[in-house]
Amino acid sequence: MPKKHTMPPFLEGTITADAYERWLLRKARAHVKRDRGRGHKCTGAQYREAIHAAVILSEGKDAYTGRNSIGPCSASTTMRNRSRAVMDTRRGSRSCRPWIM
Repeated sequence: MPKKHTMPPFLEGTITADAYERWLLRKARAHVKRDRGRGHKCTGAQYREAIHAAVILSEGKDAYTGRNSIGPCSASTTMRNRSRAVMDTRRGSRSCRPWIM
């Protein structure tokens, strides 16, 4: 089955084309679910195209820091590991504080 989206050059050798397509599909689905819940009309294809274009334009750099944002593992694993690291630091600094709901 031919792939619709070309692999970004900075991801070649880092993740497979299939992994990139799956990541793109998952991200688009999440945005569609969120926006349809808010009453917007949208399609997964629109989001896949927009996300893919944003990835290409980023050239692998973080928009805020300008540093490389993709490591040696898959994009999903990289983001999960970063989130865990942030949560671990927050847990340590807020461990004695009560939670107010």
